[in-house]
Amino acid sequence: MAYNYKKKTAEERKLEIDSLTDEMHVNLRNYATDPKELEAFLVFMSQFYNYSLKNQLLIHSQFKGAFGVASFKTFKDWGFSVLKGEKGIKIFVPVEIKQFKTKQGTWKNLSAATKEEKEDLAAHKTTVETRKRVSFKLGTVFDVTQTNAQPEDYPDLFPNRKKDFQYAGKQMVILKKTLLRYAKEEQIGVQTAKISNSPAKGYYRPDTHAIVLSDRNNESESIHTLIHELAHAAMHHPKKMAQKETALQETPVLEYQAEMTAYVVAHAFGLDTKAHSLQYTAQWTKNLEHVTELEKALEEVKSVSSELISRLEKLLENERLNMHAGLKDAPEAKNNGIGHALFSIHTIEPIAKIGTHMVYDLELHSETTEPQFYRILTTKTPVEIGQTWKGEKSGADWLKENTLTAFVEKHPEITSPQEKIANIEKDFPAGPELLDTYVAKERSEGINSGLSL
Repeated sequence: MAYNYKKKTAEERKLEIDSLTDEMHVNLRNYATDPKELEAFLVFMSQFYNYSLKNQLLIHSQFKGAFGVASFKTFKDWGFSVLKGEKGIKIFVPVEIKQFKTKQGTWKNLSAATKEEKEDLAAHKTTVETRKRVSFKLGTVFDVTQTNAQPEDYPDLFPNRKKDFQYAGKQMVILKKTLLRYAKEEQIGVQTAKISNSPAKGYYRPDTHAIVLSDRNNESESIHTLIHELAHAAMHHPKKMAQKETALQETPVLEYQAEMTAYVVAHAFGLDTKAHSLQYTAQWTKNLEHVTELEKALEEVKSVSSELISRLEKLLENERLNMHAGLKDAPEAKNNGIGHALFSIHTIEPIAKIGTHMVYDLELHSETTEPQFYRILTTKTPVEIGQTWKGEKSGADWLKENTLTAFVEKHPEITSPQEKIANIEKDFPAGPELLDTYVAKERSEGINSGLSL
């Protein structure tokens, strides 16, 4: 269909902007008093993190549940059409305005220059003072669900909406490693320690720009707390605090900002922290009744959330690509500094069965370096693996074990290339289990605990 645009007068445009702004502020206050509304908006924020707060508020208030928006022309360029009768979503669009200084010393928009002024500008363009300013006008976008695009097209059109990681087992370790790498890049110290006489799961120390996590935390608590404290470190370090208005320096506001950021970032990566986040925020703010500068506080949440999500996505992708590279070959092990580090099996996860052999993922732990992941193909059961490779082995020694590469070389009857086996899809629903768990199962059940998994 053709998108019918009706030109509005300056007064009509102003009234429309004022109306949308008023509606935006009403919704903002609803988020402050209704936890369910706040939750819905924070989920939305995690998906539209590359938009300004004002546009996030506008899109969410006009089209709740939006998946991804674009202009009429953009959808047309992608080969899709907006459905007949669909109403556009208004957003603020930046517009660059060129100005020049008149002979009277006032600034005037170039678009409003008279014929004489334009001629004078052309003749004296090197001496007439000019400048550029950014203003905003209303633009129109549509959600992809308002077009003839099919659901299977959505991920390709809006790839940042994908949720590729399901965090359990080794994926939790990878996510935590990514967060720690981000902290290191930002020169934020992170340590795990006993926090005496306090139920706190962690805290941020502005004086040392460092984070302490409680040694009582489980893996998910540790990750959630780390995101929360990284938000504090980004928003509430001494230099930032010195620039804040008094109302934004109050403890309830600081805790509100950190936990809302943690919720947005965690949700972006598929972690559900709703129960804790909303309860925690209500505890500090009594449903935000003390947050007098709510829009400014949320603006900072949006900014820091967007930066964290963007940075973590890149770091996670690198971790994903290198997931099995840690112990791939001797030179790499040496370069990674893990050749002499001692590792022991922490968990074993069955992946697939090939003939009489099983593919397993091993999570190897060391006291001196980060966990490593090692994919093997063997006829051994998990318990037999533990008995054969019991205790600690150096990274170099692990390379000598029955790796996929060595197996393929010794068994030419397996026609699948090594790369295919290394990236084989998981056939078993069971996740990783501690080696001791398999040993206990075998003892209690008195059965072979391997290929029947």
